[in-house]
Parts: sequence; structure tokens; C-alpha cells
Amino acid sequence: MKARTKVANPTGKRKAQALVIAILVLGVLLILGIAFAAIVSRSINQTGVSARRTLASDLAGAGIKYAHSQLLHSASGADWRPEATPPTGIAGGLTKDPDALYLREGTGFPVEIDPVGRPGFTVTDLGGPDYLGAYSRIGFDKGRALVRVRYAPNAYDQFSAATGALRQTGKARGYTVIESVGRAGALDDQGRVDPSRLLATAVQVSGFADGNDLRNKLGGIKAADANVPDSRVMIGFASVGMLETPVYITDIYKTNRPAEIGFPTAGAGGLFTDNTGVGNTYEGFEVATGRLLGANASGAANIPVSNAQWDQLPGAGGLYSNTAIEVHGAVTAFVNTGLGESWIVNGGVRPANSSSSLTFQAFDLDASTATPQWRAWAVANGNPFNSPVAFNAAQLNSDNPQFNTGGGLLQDGRSGEDTNGYNRQTKRKEAPSITATDPQSGLNRYLELTQRTGVANPNGTFSGEFGHGEGVYVDSNERGNRRGSDQARGFDPQKSLPNDWLNPNNAASQGWQGPYYIPNAPHVRFLPDGFEIRRDTRSASAFWQDPTGASTGNTYCRFWVRRVAGENYIADSVANPGFDPTVPANFVNQGRIFNGVLMFAGDVRVRGVIPTDQQISVVSMGTVYVEGSLTKGIVDPWSGALLTRPSASVIALLAKDYVTVNTTMFFGPKAGESPRPKSTNPLPNTPNPIELDASTEITLNTEFLLNPVGNDPSAWVPFASGYVSADGTGPLASQVILAVSADDNGPSFLGMDVTANTYNLASATGAYLWQTQLLGQTVNGAAATYPLPTPLTIPEYGLTDPTVNAYPKFESWAMPVFDPAAGWNPYTAVERRLRAVPLNSTGVYDLAMQDTTDFHLRLNPIGSQPSKNVLVARSAVTPADVRIEAVMYAQNGSFFVIPGQWFNTNPDDLRSSFEQNYTPGNAADDLNTAALDYGGGANLLLAQQRRYERFGNSPETPFYAEPLAVRITISGSIAENMPAPMSMQSEWLKKWGWMPRRLGGTGRALPAQHVPGGILAAGQLTVPNLNLAFDPVLTTAAVPANSTPTSPLLAVRTTADGRLLPPAPRLPVSPTLAYFGDINP
Repeated sequence: MKARTKVANPTGKRKAQALVIAILVLGVLLILGIAFAAIVSRSINQTGVSARRTLASDLAGAGIKYAHSQLLHSASGADWRPEATPPTGIAGGLTKDPDALYLREGTGFPVEIDPVGRPGFTVTDLGGPDYLGAYSRIGFDKGRALVRVRYAPNAYDQFSAATGALRQTGKARGYTVIESVGRAGALDDQGRVDPSRLLATAVQVSGFADGNDLRNKLGGIKAADANVPDSRVMIGFASVGMLETPVYITDIYKTNRPAEIGFPTAGAGGLFTDNTGVGNTYEGFEVATGRLLGANASGAANIPVSNAQWDQLPGAGGLYSNTAIEVHGAVTAFVNTGLGESWIVNGGVRPANSSSSLTFQAFDLDASTATPQWRAWAVANGNPFNSPVAFNAAQLNSDNPQFNTGGGLLQDGRSGEDTNGYNRQTKRKEAPSITATDPQSGLNRYLELTQRTGVANPNGTFSGEFGHGEGVYVDSNERGNRRGSDQARGFDPQKSLPNDWLNPNNAASQGWQGPYYIPNAPHVRFLPDGFEIRRDTRSASAFWQDPTGASTGNTYCRFWVRRVAGENYIADSVANPGFDPTVPANFVNQGRIFNGVLMFAGDVRVRGVIPTDQQISVVSMGTVYVEGSLTKGIVDPWSGALLTRPSASVIALLAKDYVTVNTTMFFGPKAGESPRPKSTNPLPNTPNPIELDASTEITLNTEFLLNPVGNDPSAWVPFASGYVSADGTGPLASQVILAVSADDNGPSFLGMDVTANTYNLASATGAYLWQTQLLGQTVNGAAATYPLPTPLTIPEYGLTDPTVNAYPKFESWAMPVFDPAAGWNPYTAVERRLRAVPLNSTGVYDLAMQDTTDFHLRLNPIGSQPSKNVLVARSAVTPADVRIEAVMYAQNGSFFVIPGQWFNTNPDDLRSSFEQNYTPGNAADDLNTAALDYGGGANLLLAQQRRYERFGNSPETPFYAEPLAVRITISGSIAENMPAPMSMQSEWLKKWGWMPRRLGGTGRALPAQHVPGGILAAGQLTVPNLNLAFDPVLTTAAVPANSTPTSPLLAVRTTADGRLLPPAPRLPVSPTLAYFGDINP
């Protein structure tokens, strides 16, 4: 049988293989398709989530922008807060509102937030997720923003227990914090959230048993909130500028010159700039005292954080500048980095010459001890340097490749980091504006708060237009002594005023009245219970109008302010004739709500006592002149008792042009006085006096102050009773010095009455008794009219010696107005004045403390002896203290000081001649210049007698080109467009920026109180003056409730629900945010 051979079919095999491969490919494609679909689905989901997250971000940003716009443009300014929007659907304290955590209202309970880490420390629950306050819900088309606006000062009793978004609350430096949570999900027309977005389970938002119960249950609310999708949290810092640092330079015009600060001092280098000093020499050496910013009052390196040492808080020498800084001489700044203080400069720093230096006395907060303390920087404590941190001229130059920031103390605005790795970069902080208008209404905030408030009249006006609204509006529109019509013709006081101020009695001046600069402006004298405003008779708007606009024919109006049942009220003597401020109900029934704003259409003059525990903003469309001490009220106006805690009084002086310290009025004519300058052509080296005749008298006024040491004003004592010579030789008497002359060769006879205007006490007036002898000789010309034996003091002063005191020769006579050694009763807090004993040798009169004391000068003919006119060229009290406790803001101009002429204008009356005893060729009678008292004895007495015979000056009179012993302290802040050029600053620094160690030719040293540290160092010839210290209230927006170390802080200003507000009302904010972004970027 034949075998058969099987032959394979290759085509079929290939088909089978192709089928398998196709199936595999289809499987792979299926897998890839599934994967692709998953990827596409996830991408779609992520796109949706991203869109929702972007929407949440947009909503959060919109919330911040909305709040900032309200702060910027609303009438409330920095006080604006959104209206409360409590959670919806609350039943039995429970709600499903998805925003419940943020909208939760405060309970007012004290909450112990960290029982383990800080047992016993509590905060008051104001609501929200962190006890700092509830948010408000603002609806948008596709969602909502939860917004909270809160003021964040440096309340240092909370540094170790920050509960909000800020990690280091103290370094917020008083910014207004805007927090916003953006969430998708729109509101309905009733303001409710889409029901589909409600919480799954209701949470408790009210009805808590106590603070512990609240703390324990807040975690549950937070857990529920964590499940709310599509949220974004952002934060913004709105700046007021003038509250955050003691010195703020805005440079609103973005000039190309540096801001000059310091005290010009010649250097040892060979450059021409090294030849530039302030222009004074003293005891053979150029005056170079330097400048102080801030202080360490205790002098210690470690200061306990204690509310009993409120006045001992070290630091407050911070600075923020939008332009470059040029440092003149030696500048010392006390900075507290625990409070966020440093120097932040845009544009770099540079020295003026080889003598320039900058020294930081740096402190931080040590919270690691049982009692937190402020401590000086030390490397051993983790600080980058030991304090003091000093920069010499070479180091104080941003162009130096080795520039360093001193561990962040001096950021100069250059890019990159310093040699130690610290950031140098900074940014501009744009200036707030008091002249800005609302873009919708076109109204200025301060006009809206004053002129457009009050009762509406039938003719369409408001009573506020005439000064009787919820704020006070004064329509006197003179700026720079010119009327509004002159300003419309191109007159610019910003350019003309400095020249006027620095050139006394120039022919074109309308403000100089003899030795006094008296601008055409209304005058505000602040009082513990309100203030009085006296219009200038030279003004086009010289008289007050009643609420309907009818003229009263009166230049004077008295205002009272009082808090009744938590609300602030104001009443005045024009709108409320016969008003009785002692009855609280009268304010409610007859007065008006008071918003704290005084608005002046032009310039304004201020001095006095800021109403006790009141906060006021003075707004001027011209210049604010500070003419004397401006101190916080410390007497309860309704009980008459002194406070036993620091005062909560705050005043902000906000000027369009300048804020100007007018030194010529420290001891000048009282408001309403019309001094009459002598009509004569000026004579060389002769002051231009005012003239008193039989029909013209003059009242000069000043303030004698209490020394504000410690937290208890009831324990303060007068400066005058505490002045002791820095050389340890005992008490110093306070002297009134008058430079006077008899007209027409005399004789002239002068009398003086002293009146203490102590608040709420009857004014006490007594005649001053003038001494008849000086330096052992009878020099009072009126003494000859008395029978022998000549009394030591008499009620007249006679100018009867043409060789000494007949015009054009002036006699400077120092009269002891208070002698702590004898003749006076001890000061008591009940009296609030110094009272002479019945047999006091200089008369029975009182001196008011804090309030004004008047010195009324008049011709005083003796019997049938007529008196010719008396010329008064100078007036002062020395030693003395002037304190200005204010926030000061010169929007378009500068902080300025009117120096006036030297008190002693005679260039021949020199200390060098006095020390030679006026016999330069004979050294035998020279004074011992190595001794502060010149060695005393016969040589000193002889030099004093010779000086009087030659120049008519008693020993207490300063020598030519030497300042008075009058210390000026500014406790507050200075914000300005640009500092005046140093050439102008030098004019006031040479007269008020320093004090000599010796008091005239007395052989006594200046008061120890005027010496930093209280002790004159060996070889120290001068001490700095015109010093700036930051008010602790601006740091914390609060004051201790009592004077004990554990005292809680009492907020200065709050909203109705207890949230902190800035310490002065209705302040403007910067148009740009200092920071805007995520809370944790």
C-alpha cells in the first residue's frame, strides 16, 4: 500500500496567528482606552477643581480689595468695619451654616487658650475661629468672601499666645489686618448659602457654658469646616503710616534728593562737606550733640515686661522712609526688634561727611523666663550682634561693597543680601491722604464728618457747616496768613512760609508781631473736658455763626465732650446757650454724637490739655501750629480726681502743609491778645519789641508741667519742684526772664499779675513782688520811691537808668517765680497747682500744673509818678519743660520748628569775655573754667556785676548764641512728606537742638532732668534737645487699667462689640497694601 504524505497549510497558520495578535492588540487598545478615559476624566475633574480654586482665590482677593476700598474712601477711614452677618438658621445654638466657624459671634468669655503651656492666661472671646473677632459674609455672583478687618497693635501681653494667623503678633507694628476667606457657592437673595453646601451635621456656635466649654467645642467646629471644599484664605496689611513708626518719610512727589536727618557736625576729613556744622560754638568747641530717637528710660539692659513700668518700655526709634537717607552727625536710635522696630529705607543710606554715625541701641523680647523681659541684644542670646550696633561714616554707605544691615536693623533698599546674608530689599509705603475724595460722591472724608453733619436747615445747609455738627468744622480758610482768594491767585504757603518763619520781622511778614510769630488762624485750647476755639479777628471769618447760619458777633466758642452710656457726645456754648456739662443727660438731650474730628479750612493753632480719655483728630487744610505743651488729660473732669493709671487721651494733628512747633509762643501772648509792635526802623543787634502803654496791656501764658514718671499720674510731682543742678549743688529755682526797656528814656514802671488757670478750680490771681536788688546792688528803679529801709521785694519794677534800660538798650531781668527751697506749700494732687505761702517773698499767687498760667503785664505808675511806655522784647521761663504728646502728619510739607531770634541778641555779650572777667589782659581775675561753678567766690560775683553794668543782663540770662534751658520732648510720631533741607533744620537746631551745661553766668549747671541718664559725663559740654520718643499707646492701642505689674490692658478705642480700633479717630490709610497674599505663602 502506498504511503500518503501530509502537507501543512501555511496560509491557515498565518491567519490564526493574525487573529491572536489582533485580539492582543485589541486588548492593549482597550487597556489604553480605559487608561486614556481615566486620564481624561481626571483631567476634567482637576480642571474643575482648579477652576473652583481659582474662583475661591478670586473671591478672597475681591474681599480684601473691597475692604481696602472702604478703608480708603469711606467716611470712617481706618475705623471702617464690615457689618456683622451672624450664621443663618441658628436653632438652640446650633447651625449648619458652612461658614459658621468664621461667622461665630463673640461670647465675651475669658478663654484660657493654652492651659498647659501658659496656664491662667486668657483672652476675651470676640468670635471667629481664633477669638479675635467674627468675620462678615459678603456675597458675589459665584460665591462669597468672609472678611474681617482688625487693628493689630503690639499688645505685648499676648506675644506668647498668638491665636490668629500672625506668627509674631508684636511685629505687625500697628497695621490694620484684612483677612478674607474666598468660597465658591453663591448666596440667595436673602443672603443664605446654597442649601446643597450646608454642613452635614449642625455645629454649636452659641449657648456655651463658659470659656472652657467654648475652647473644647471650637475644635468640633473646625473639624466640620475642614470638610468645606473650595476655600482660599488671604491676608492684606493696610497701613496708616503715622502709627507704625516714630518717623515716617513719605516722599509723595518722589524727589531725587535724600531726606536729611541728624545734627550737622564738622568732620575731620578733607572734603568740603567736612566743614559743615550747625554753626555754633560753646566753650571753645563746635556744638555737636547729635540726635536721639527713642529711649531706654530705665537705663538697664534688662527690663521686665510689666504694666507697672509702662513708661520704661525701651525702643521707639524706628524709621520708615520712601526715599534715601543722609545722616548728619551722630544719630542714636533705640529700637525694639521684639516690637518690629528697625530702619527701613528705600533708595539707600549715605553719610553727610566723615563725622556721620548711626548707633542702634537694640532690644528684643525674652519670653523664655517666668517673667518676660526686654533685653539688650547679645550674641549669647542668639542675636546677630551685641548692642550697641554702630555704623561709622564708611559703614553707613549703601555703595560700600561691605555694607551690612546690622542684623536687619538697617535695610537700605538695595537688591540682594548684605555680607551676612540679611535682606536689604524694601518697598515704598505710599502715603495716606487727608485731602482725598470719595470717587463716587466726590466728598472729602473730613468735610463729610464735620461740615455735612448736624441738623438740616430749611435752606439746605447743615448746622455742621457753622461748627455745630458731629464733628467741628471751622471755615476760616487763611493759609500762610493769606485768604482763600490769594491762594486761588497762585499763592503757595508751602514755598513762602519757611522763609517767613526763619526771618523774624521781615518786611513782608504778616505773622511776626514783635518777637512773637502769631499766624492768622483760629486758636484751640484743649481742656480736660473739651476745648475752646477762638477765631482770629484778622480772619475773613472772624465770628461764629449759630446752627442756622446767623452771625453771633463773637469770636469765642466753648465745646464740651463727654462719654455717656458708651456713646461720645459734644455740646457747645453757641448751639447750646447756658449748657450745664455736669449733668450727663444734658449731652444726650441737647448735644450731638461726637465723632472725634475737628476740621479747619485753613491754618490752626493748638496747645493745652487733651481731653481726658478722649481721642481727637485735628485736620487742617493748611498748617497746624503747636504753640506750647500739648499733654494728655490726667484729671477726671467730672469728679476732679487725678487718674491713677496712664491716660487714654490721644490726639492726631493732620496738616495738608506743615506741622510747626512755634517756639516763639511757648511763653507768648495769650490767645485773643493783640500785641502792638513798636513802630520804628529796626536797629542793628536790637530786638523788635512790643509796646505797652496806658491803654495796652499784655497777658503772656505758659504751662508748668508734672514730671510723668511712672504709671500713676496722681503720684507725679511738678518739674519745677524737682529741678536740681546736674553738678549736685541742689535745687534750681524757676525764673521768668523778661527783656524790657523804657521808651523815651523813661522812667517806666511795670507791674505783673500771676493767674493760675487750674481746670475746675477758681482762678487765683496774685501780684508779683519784684526784687529790688541784684548781685548786692539796688537796681530796681522803683525802689527809690519807697521809704528806707528799702524792702527786698515790691509790686513794681522801675526802668529808670537810661545807661542800662532805656531804648534801644534792654535789660534782661530774671525773676524767681518758684523756689523749691522756700516760700511754697508742698504740691498735692488735690490742688493740682503750686501754692505760695502767705509770706512768700515774691508774692502770694499760684502756678497751675498742666493747665496754663497767665502773666499779665501792665504799666504801674507809682503815685503821681507817671510811667512812660514799656517795651518787651523777650519773655521766657527757665529752666522749663515743654511736652508735645501727639501724632503729627505733614502731608505735603514738613515738620518744622520756628526758632525765633536768640533770646540774647547782643553779639558782644559772650561767655568767653565773661570767663575773662572782661579784662583779657589780666588773668588774675579770670574764672576757673575747669569747675562747673567757675570756682564761685569774688571773681564770679565781679564778673556777674560787670556783665550787668555792660549789657543789663542778670546772671540767668543766656549769653549770645546760647539756648535757654528749655527741654522740648515730642512723645508721639512725626510723619512728613520730606524733612526740611538741613540748611533750614540747622536754623532751629542751633537754637533748640541742644542745651549748654551751664545756666548763663550763674555758675550753676542745667537741671539733671535735662541730661540723658541724669548725670553729666566728664567733659560733656552740651546735651541734646528736641528729642522724639514714641508714645506706648501708639504701640499697643491700650493703656494699663491700673498701676500694678499685673494690670490688664485697657483698650483706648473699640467698636461696640469690643474690637480694637486705631488710637485716633477716622485716620486715612495708604492707597496700597503693605502686603497682599496668602497667609502662609
